[in-house]
Amino acid sequence: MIKKKFVAMSVAIALGGVGLGSGLASASRDPHATNAPSKPSSARLTTIPKIKTGGKMAAVYSPFDGLLAKKNVAEVANPFPGLFCFKPTSAVRSFDKRIVSVQVEWDHSVGFDLAAFWSQTAYECPAGYPVGIRTYKSAIASQQVAFSFVVQ
Repeated sequence: MIKKKFVAMSVAIALGGVGLGSGLASASRDPHATNAPSKPSSARLTTIPKIKTGGKMAAVYSPFDGLLAKKNVAEVANPFPGLFCFKPTSAVRSFDKRIVSVQVEWDHSVGFDLAAFWSQTAYECPAGYPVGIRTYKSAIASQQVAFSFVVQ
């Protein structure tokens, strides 16, 4: 009888601990918690650190905080879920022979099976935004994927 009460109490404590743990994860802004915020914020471009790279243009984007760092990025447009379009500053004179490298940034993303792709034609981006990045979560366009890119 004492063993059964001990086991029942242990299970109750363990289950209570799981609930507490998941609450703590979301309170600390764990991006992989199921209830993490998903709406991108509007970060002010004037306060964003510059990226030191040999590339013409670069950025680190977070669904929570917007641009985290940039180089030669004037504006960001988000015309559709999962589509991010970047307008260069006047320092970028040409994109004739561009190569864009893009990768998912795990720490600021939400979920699993994440992907980020570059669109060579910047399909569906407004005029003047030559760099288009598409983000997906489980093969569905997603606003919850952080990424970085460099234009060579």
